[in-house]
Amino acid sequence: MKNITNKIQGLKADIKELMKEIEDIIDKLIINNGNNPEWRQEYLDSINETTLHIHDLYIQERTLIIEEYKRISSLSQNMKIQKKTVLMDIKILKSKLNIYSRDIKVKQTNKNTKSDQIRKSESKI
Repeated sequence: MKNITNKIQGLKADIKELMKEIEDIIDKLIINNGNNPEWRQEYLDSINETTLHIHDLYIQERTLIIEEYKRISSLSQNMKIQKKTVLMDIKILKSKLNIYSRDIKVKQTNKNTKSDQIRKSESKI
């Protein structure tokens, strides 16, 4: 995740730099009043190329964001599945514990009943 965040930040920095280039070119156009047709066309071509490059960087950024979203979504799904599995395991263990507890109580009751019967029979003697 850190790697993707760094890539996105790098793309944003590149985009800012290119936007600054466009601003500088526009400033040159304003200073020259666009009087020189060759310069004007060169500046406009440069703006177009830079704009296309910025567009490509935005697409790369969006692609990275989508990939990261998919990765996080997949991890989230896996965690939900693991949580369900653990909860089911806990329910099973709880059921087994209840069964063992009942068995112990039944055995204890049987043992107590036998002890009582032995005492009664001994007292009769």
